[in-house]
Amino acid sequence: MTGRTVVIGDIPWVAQAADAFLSKLFACSYSIAGVNVQNGNAQDHLVHRHTHRVVRGTLLLCGRPDGRLSALSSAESSVCLSLNQASSIQSIGGSCESVTIGHNPWSMSLTKKDVFLQSFRPHFLCERLVEQKAMAEGHNLRDINTSPHNMLGTYMSWAYDAKTRRKSKDKGRGWTRLDSVMEKMIQQQIERKAVNDIFQKSDVDKQGELNVEQFVRAYSEVNPQMTSEDAIKLFDEYDPKRRGSIQFDDFLMISKLPESQVW
Repeated sequence: MTGRTVVIGDIPWVAQAADAFLSKLFACSYSIAGVNVQNGNAQDHLVHRHTHRVVRGTLLLCGRPDGRLSALSSAESSVCLSLNQASSIQSIGGSCESVTIGHNPWSMSLTKKDVFLQSFRPHFLCERLVEQKAMAEGHNLRDINTSPHNMLGTYMSWAYDAKTRRKSKDKGRGWTRLDSVMEKMIQQQIERKAVNDIFQKSDVDKQGELNVEQFVRAYSEVNPQMTSEDAIKLFDEYDPKRRGSIQFDDFLMISKLPESQVW
């Protein structure tokens, strides 16, 4: 691989489609401005076909499966292994720039950049407990290893601690009973669905966001006592970049605000 090269690593149909698209974008460019585009399956033959030819000036883009799901944990491990191998090979003191794209908000140590996609999948109980504990301790969620093995280990440790506390008759301190946690999560999902139904009904153009008029109409169902003027002020507060729209996560956050903060 010489010059500027882009290597796309993903499952075959995604890698080939991205390869064809990117190649056609540069099809009419001058040779000095062009790029050499190649692809491979990061879970299979990418290592054997490309990593030994990595040189400075190579950009490696890989789709990264969400290993937090046990069905995809092996696939993510294979992709991470391929990326680490490619990122470790050096040519004249430099290596490729590797970038991952996926839903798992856990940064890899050897990649240049990790792009995290927004996920709409409901969290599992172990994920929610790990996140709550991390937030309580002041950690950034993206700095936490959310692999299935790590979460299972953390959850089993908590279960063991709870069992030990029950045996020592120390039930009332430091541990939230599993039943109450699950009850709270179920209630949160019910509330989230109700808010999402309002959001989807108000998002008439199906863009995944609400403009100020749509927001005022939607929020009137959440808080009928709020005036349109106050709702507009609330919209502006959660739209600091003045994009003229807010997404579902912001709307959900606003819907959970206590009255003391709203007014």
